[in-house]
Amino acid sequence: MNLKNLSAKLPPCMKSENKRFGFFVQDIISDLKLFVFLLIVLFLYRVLFIYFFRAELAGAASCGDVWLALWYGFRLSLKTAAAFIIPTFALGTLIRQVLPKWPSLKIKFYIGAFEIFILSLLFQTRLPYYKEFHNAFDPFIFNTFNDDVLAIADSAIKQYNAPLRILAGLLAAAALTWLWKKWLSARLLPKNFPDGVKHKALTVWVIIIFIPIFAVYMRHGGSFNYNGSIYWKNSARMSSHLLNEAILDDVQALYKASRIHKKLRKIQNADYSVEEIRQTLSDLIGANYQSSSLLPFLEKSAKGLNPEKPEHIFLIIGETYMLWPMLEQYSYLGVADGMKNLASSANGAMLKNFLPAANGTMFGLASVVWGLPEINIQGFSQASALKAYETSLAVQLKRLGYETRFFYGGFPSWENVGVFMDSQGFDKAFYKGSYAGLPANAWGTEDRYFLERTKELFDGTKPSFNVILTSSNHPPLTVDLSKEPEVKSEKAYSDILPPALAGDKDLIAKLRHFEYSDKYISDFIKDMSAKYPNSLFIFTGDHAQRWTINPTPGIFEKVAVPLIVYGSGVKKDMFEEGAAASHKDIAALTLELAAPKDFIYYAFGSFPSKGNVGLHNEYWIKDGCVGEINGDASEPVLGAKTPEECSAASPGASAYGKNIFKVVWQRIMKGVNL
Repeated sequence: MNLKNLSAKLPPCMKSENKRFGFFVQDIISDLKLFVFLLIVLFLYRVLFIYFFRAELAGAASCGDVWLALWYGFRLSLKTAAAFIIPTFALGTLIRQVLPKWPSLKIKFYIGAFEIFILSLLFQTRLPYYKEFHNAFDPFIFNTFNDDVLAIADSAIKQYNAPLRILAGLLAAAALTWLWKKWLSARLLPKNFPDGVKHKALTVWVIIIFIPIFAVYMRHGGSFNYNGSIYWKNSARMSSHLLNEAILDDVQALYKASRIHKKLRKIQNADYSVEEIRQTLSDLIGANYQSSSLLPFLEKSAKGLNPEKPEHIFLIIGETYMLWPMLEQYSYLGVADGMKNLASSANGAMLKNFLPAANGTMFGLASVVWGLPEINIQGFSQASALKAYETSLAVQLKRLGYETRFFYGGFPSWENVGVFMDSQGFDKAFYKGSYAGLPANAWGTEDRYFLERTKELFDGTKPSFNVILTSSNHPPLTVDLSKEPEVKSEKAYSDILPPALAGDKDLIAKLRHFEYSDKYISDFIKDMSAKYPNSLFIFTGDHAQRWTINPTPGIFEKVAVPLIVYGSGVKKDMFEEGAAASHKDIAALTLELAAPKDFIYYAFGSFPSKGNVGLHNEYWIKDGCVGEINGDASEPVLGAKTPEECSAASPGASAYGKNIFKVVWQRIMKGVNL
C-alpha cells in the first residue's frame, strides 16, 4: 500500500464532525499494532538466540525451562515494546489531535521501521558478542571507543564477518518492515465503527485512563508493582546461563550493561574526603593511621627471598592467555603444554589462584607495570599517570641497577601506551617500527616473528628488566597456521573435541592460535634461559573472560589467568597452599625476587600468600575462594573450600577490595599526600 494513502483510507465518518474521534481511535490502534509487532519480533529473535546456542542446553535445561525462560523474556520485553511506542504516541497520536492533517500513520511507519532496523542490527551484534564474551552485552562494550577503533573494526570484519552480519541484519529488517507495513495498514475495526460509538466522550476518557494503567503494567513487566515485576536486576531466574541471557532482549541487555557501566564509573566522580581516606587506611591496617602521606601504607621491606640476584628479568604478558586451558579437565586439548611444562619443571612454579586486573589488555599491562588494581577509572589515562608513581616497577628496579625496556609489536598510539610506559620510567621501548616487515595484523606482529626479533633486539650486556606484550592470540585470528606444523591441525582438534564442538571451526581456530602463542612464548623462555641462565621469567595473561568450551563456566574458570615463575631463584614450593594474588601483586613478587634483604620498596600488592586478597575490578580471590566485590556471589576454587566457607569469607574480602579501591582512587585522582 502507498504510504501516502494510509491516512486517506479513512471511513467516511472520520471526515464528518466525528473525524477527531476517528483519528484518535485509529492512532491508538496503530500504537498498539506497533506494540504487538515489536513483541513478536523480540520473541522471534529470542527464540533464534536460544536455537543458535542450543548446544549449551544439553543436560543443563529441559523443554519446560526453555518455555519458562521464553515467558519471562516475553514479560521483560513488554517494557521494551512499551518504551518503543512512546515516540509514535508522542509524535503521531498526540500531535494529530491538535493538527488533524498531521501525517500520523506515515510517521509511525517510519519510526517503527527504524526500531525494527535497530533491533535487527542489535541481534546480529549479540550473536558474535555472546560467542566471544559469553554474555549478551556487558559493560566492557562501552570500552570500545577507548581502544583502537580501527583494529576493532578490522577484527569485526575478518573474525566476525561484520559485512555479512550487517547484510543479514538489513535483509531481516527489510522483510520485517514489509510485514510491519502490511500489519499497519490492516483494518481491524469496521469502517463505520466511530459512528457506531454512542458515548464518544466516555470512550475517550476510558482510553485516557487506560493509558497510564497500561504504562504502569508494562513498566513492571506484566505487574502493577515491583514485588511482582521482572527487570534486569532480577531476570536471572534460570539455572542455565544461556537461558538467563535469553530472558534479556537486546535492548534490555544493553540497558543492563549501561547501568552497570554507569555504576562502575561513579567511583571516578567520587570525592572522598581526607577523613574518609584516613579512616579507610585505619581500617586496612587495624590501627589509627596518622601520616599525611600514603607512603607509609605502601612501604615494604624486601625479605631477600632470592639470594642470587637475577641478571635479567623478563615479565611476559600473553594476549588472552587464560588459565582454564591449563586445568586438568582440559589437558586433552594440549593447547597450553609449553607453559605447563615450564611450570612443572624443577625451577618453575605456578599459581592458579590468580586474577587479572580487569577484562582488557591495557588494564592488565598498567596494573602489572605500576602495581595498582584497576578501579574502573582507567587510571592509565588520568593526568597523574604522566608522572612516574612511587609504585612503578621500572622506577624501583632502576634503583637496583636494571635497565628497563618494553617490547610490543603494535603501535605506541594504542591506548597511548607509548606515553604511559615512558612516563612510568622505562628507559627503552620497541614498537611496530622495530618489527617492520614482519607478518602482523591490526593488533601487532605475529608472536613467532615478534619474539624472534625481540631476541635480536635484546641487549644482554647489562642487567635488564624487560616487559614483553604479545598480540597474536586476539581476533582477527590471522596467523597462517598451515606454516606451523607443530600446531595441531583442524582435523586433529575435530577428533579430540566433544561431538557437539567438533565442527565448530571458529572454536578450533581459537584453540590453534592459543596453542601457537603458547608454543612460541615457551620457546622464547627456554631459548633465553639457555643463553642467560641467571634470568628470572614471570609470565601471566593480560585477561580472560573471552571464550571457553564449558557452556556454564563459573567465576574462576571464566576470569582467572595463570601466574608462572621460572628460572633463577625459583623454588617449587615458593607459593604456599591457599596462596592467592592478582596483577597488582606482580610488582611486589618481582621486587621480592630481585631485591636484597631490607630493600625498601612501595607497592599496593604483596607477595602471593594465603592471607593475600587478589583483586579484579569486579572480583576478589582469597584462600581457595573467589567472589564478587559488589555482589554476593562466591564459589570455591578447584574444590579447595566449601560453598559455605566461601560465602562466609565474602563480606570481609569484598570490604577489603572496596577499601583498597578507595586508596587507589586517592593516589590516582588526588596524589600521594592526604
